[in-house]
Amino acid sequence: MGTRTDLDGGRDADELRRLGTENPGGPGEPANWPAYEALVSRATAPHVLAVAGRLAATAGEPPEFRRLLLDLCRYHYARGRFGESRDLAERARRHWLPVLGPDHLDALAAGHHLARALFALKRDDHQRAYELDQDILSRRRRILPADHPDILASANSIVMDLRALGRFDEAYMLALDTWERRRRVLGDDHPDTLSSAANLAGCHYLLGGHPESLRLNKDVWERRRRVLGDHHPDTLASAINTAMDLYAHDDRRPARTAAEKAFVRCQEVLGHDHPWTRTAAGLLREWREQ
Repeated sequence: MGTRTDLDGGRDADELRRLGTENPGGPGEPANWPAYEALVSRATAPHVLAVAGRLAATAGEPPEFRRLLLDLCRYHYARGRFGESRDLAERARRHWLPVLGPDHLDALAAGHHLARALFALKRDDHQRAYELDQDILSRRRRILPADHPDILASANSIVMDLRALGRFDEAYMLALDTWERRRRVLGDDHPDTLSSAANLAGCHYLLGGHPESLRLNKDVWERRRRVLGDHHPDTLASAINTAMDLYAHDDRRPARTAAEKAFVRCQEVLGHDHPWTRTAAGLLREWREQ
């Protein structure tokens, strides 16, 4: 009987490992989304997750499958499916913490994705996201080099948490430090560096520094268009941010033009229900009424 169970466990692990070795590419790239959508139905089927949970409880879950689940969290987030990203990250973290421990890189990554989804979902969860991000950052700092990309990713997330909590001065100082570190480590055009630059621009905006916010957002928009393309979700976010800055400067016609183009592209790439599509639509409605 024990031999049969061991064999079944081995076969289950092999199946999860095969799933995990499929490589559809970056989860944030719209061109890869059809492949990820096909993987979602296979990797998150109830029986597959049940097997994964059973194997995780005995440290038998293949690391390849863990990485796939983390990529699926990122995929859901990129699609604006914050609830799905939260649920998957929370489930994975619940399975991994008791066996892998709170300092394991995969458990920390699951916590990071959970915090981002909580931040995106509800205003009431911003404090919880901040506390979780702080815990993850402190743990990553203990086990990783000072400028490791994971540490900088945690710092970038905390900037957003602080902004949401109204702690704008703290957010600005951390955003500036994170941007400078990423520029030094990754270069000016790396997508993570551009994310930090956009975060810094948001801090300037909230502190009333609209000229600096506009300058930064324009620069990030141009760099993202060159590096990622006009239809990448990050490029579309920059188009919306730049439109908001232009409107704050009373450059209303260019602002409307940028928002209209962003809205059309968001519909084409992200769909009608994505939060950024709804944001662009909301801006256009608001500006028409003024």
